[in-house]
Amino acid sequence: PGTLFGGDGQYEALFRMKVGENASGRVARIDVVAGERTFEEMEIRGSDFPLEEAYQEFALPFETTGEDALQYRVLYYPKTSLWVDKVEVVPNRR
Repeated sequence: PGTLFGGDGQYEALFRMKVGENASGRVARIDVVAGERTFEEMEIRGSDFPLEEAYQEFALPFETTGEDALQYRVLYYPKTSLWVDKVEVVPNRR
């Protein structure tokens, strides 16, 4: 599985998520992968959410040649409730 990406270049995967209550430690890990290759990953902690029950965007920059079948994943650590609203891929804004 995965989605072929049309063009090469630098992009950001924007993960829009919220937690039910702030928990200490890790609550999730987000990543961009193609098969066994990990393009980028980030650990998300409860303290990364300034407000409970409020969506926040986490930007994960990555670069691709456009020939990879990409997956955008969230690994959930069950310390609190976690909602993932959407993942959007946009050209890198930096």
